[in-house]
Amino acid sequence: MKILEIITQFGIGGAERFCLDLSNELSGKNDVIICVFHPIEESFHYYQEISPNVKVICMNKKKGFDIFMPFRIFKLIFQERPEIVHSHLSAILYSSMSSLLFRQIKFFHTVHNAAKQETEGKIGAIVRKFLFKTGLVKPITISKDSEKSFENFYGFNATMIYNGRNVPNQINVEPEVKEYFKTMRKTPDTRIIVQLAHIGYQKRQIVMAKAIDKLNKEGYNLVVLMIGKKAETGMIQEIESLCNQNILITGPKSNPLSYLSEADAFGLSSSYEGLPISLIEAMGVGCVPICTPVGGIKDLIEDGVNGFLSKDISEDEYYLVLKRFADISDEKMHEMSIKAKETYMSFSMTECAAQYLDVFENA
Repeated sequence: MKILEIITQFGIGGAERFCLDLSNELSGKNDVIICVFHPIEESFHYYQEISPNVKVICMNKKKGFDIFMPFRIFKLIFQERPEIVHSHLSAILYSSMSSLLFRQIKFFHTVHNAAKQETEGKIGAIVRKFLFKTGLVKPITISKDSEKSFENFYGFNATMIYNGRNVPNQINVEPEVKEYFKTMRKTPDTRIIVQLAHIGYQKRQIVMAKAIDKLNKEGYNLVVLMIGKKAETGMIQEIESLCNQNILITGPKSNPLSYLSEADAFGLSSSYEGLPISLIEAMGVGCVPICTPVGGIKDLIEDGVNGFLSKDISEDEYYLVLKRFADISDEKMHEMSIKAKETYMSFSMTECAAQYLDVFENA
């Protein structure tokens, strides 16, 4: 089967990580092409990880809306003649014309976030509603909550396939990362949390920062490493204004699994989510998650068993869930780490790709 994956860019993000991993997995027995819009040098954070079996085509798109992109996508599809076109993020807007004209090709789109939030405005919503309701593009959601948000917004059901990520059984942590964590553990009871996400208003790192700051003042030895793209300068300034040396904004890292392996916990204080790849990675290495109860997070975490869920997304409740984490014994943390790894086993990319292939073949 010839499959064309279309994505706007390969910067640091869950959808980008997912598209890369899915393409690599499918390329074992299929002819897979990735079309990325923006120049490789600007957007290919994961470039070194692409399988040699995957063909990469870069469109070198101009910044902003490019009126010629739909025609260039049409030309690419005409030349390559894939059986499947699978879009991610806003790439669906540029491939929409092709879905009208190539009726013998099956078009799919993965909804990586809550349905309404992913539309990015009225035009995006109108285009998606038309494509989905006419059946020109078949939607795929990524969690029970994602599926429900899609039904509420569009008025009908979509196929649901959980996100996946293949995490190695053994992570070779770099010596410099090990040394870095040693310097962060200033006392034997210091616990380190990694928050792996772009810094922005969806992820609400300020909620995590305020809770850590409050707990530090109460005598708890907690440190948080905020790893990810510095997307919102206003939030960064707000975090830095706390002047807390235990709250570290590191920027993106090319080896997040190493940081998760060395950490005690993984934190997300998001206001909404799809199904975070970073959460699957964390559980895959046994890093205990501490999250808000949004999106597909609720499908993976059983509070007090394999991780922690706050009661809601408020600052007060996230502070309380972090306090529960800080108070729990090392023995209980070890048990939860084992349970987190067990949960991960159902969320591998191997299983995820098999389900996608089944949908592609039988839709």
